[in-house]
Amino acid sequence: TRIAPSNTFDDLNENFNNGQLVFTVTGLNGAIVITRPMERQTSTRAMISVNGQKQGYIIYIMIRGYVHGTSRWIILT
Repeated sequence: TRIAPSNTFDDLNENFNNGQLVFTVTGLNGAIVITRPMERQTSTRAMISVNGQKQGYIIYIMIRGYVHGTSRWIILT
């Protein structure tokens, strides 16, 4: 017996570009690896100051409010 897809949409075309798929997935993974440390560094640099003195790190968390369709920011120090 031979196992085969039941419909043609289950098959990839003969001219499917495997190289392009591998290139795209590799590029996206590389972009994540490069930008993740940059994002962490930027978020930890955000400091607040009161009277010119640094008070601590700020962590911004955005909460989508379902009441009136507003967004709210919570600032943790």
